Order: sequence, then C-alpha cells, then structure tokens
Amino acid sequence: MYKGLILPFTGPIKPAGPACPSDQTTDELIRDGFPKGMTLVELIVVAAILSILGTISVYWVYHYQSVAYDVAAKHDLNNFIKAQMDYNTNYDDYLGNTGSVISGVPSIPSTVSLEAFNVSNGVTITVTSVSPFSAAARHTKGKKTYYTVVDDGIITE
Repeated sequence: MYKGLILPFTGPIKPAGPACPSDQTTDELIRDGFPKGMTLVELIVVAAILSILGTISVYWVYHYQSVAYDVAAKHDLNNFIKAQMDYNTNYDDYLGNTGSVISGVPSIPSTVSLEAFNVSNGVTITVTSVSPFSAAARHTKGKKTYYTVVDDGIITE
C-alpha cells in the first residue's frame, strides 16, 4: 500500500456558522398549524405597493423627459437668435421669410440654413414674422412652444 495515504476523517462534524433555517425542528417551522411564510394577503399587499411605486416612477421619468425636450427647444431658439444677430451684423438683414423653417425632424424639410447654427433632433424653428423678426420653436415630443422677437432676445412660452 502507498505510504502517503491518509485515512478519511471519521470524527463528528460541527457546523461552521450559525444554524440555518433547515436546522430548525419541525415544530419551529409550523405556526398555527401551517408552515411559516408569507400569507396570500401579505403577498398581495407587497405586490400592490410595488405596482404603485412603479407607476409613480414611470410617470416622473416621462415628465422629466418631456421637460428635457422643452429645454432643447428653448436652447435651440436661443442659439437661433444669436445666429440671426450675427447674420444681421454681417449682412444688415435677417435670414428667412415668414413661414421659413429650420428643422431637425427628417419628415419636415428645412427652407433656411444658417452656417453657424445646427438645430437639435426633433426641434423645429419657424419664422413667424419678418418685421419685427420673430420665431417659434417646438420639439416634437415636448409640451411647450417658445416664441421670441430677435431684437428683444426674450423667450416666452
């Protein structure tokens, strides 16, 4: 026989940590004649609470997403004002006529193009008046439309 062979351990086995639930006796696992665990009513209450929290969180995600789209439209309108002012400084005129469109929507073609200005995806800016020069901006997924007169530079809803 091989000299280095060690015989298997035959002593008592002690648990390494605290007792786990499977180490409990049958009497400890039974409450009022039923196994311990969650009742159907408790599960329904937990499911109802989770569904309410999920509904609330989905609402707020869509709300803040809409706010972000509106901010993009307002930001683009502000940049459009600056680009028009630069154009007016160089050429003593504004670019575009009433109804002219700068669009970031593929289905709406742009009729005006400014070199120093790019519109965001989903935003459409429309020239609403030539004298005084004014414009409106809206995002296709936003809730607000923003208006401005370029000479004033004030953006309103």
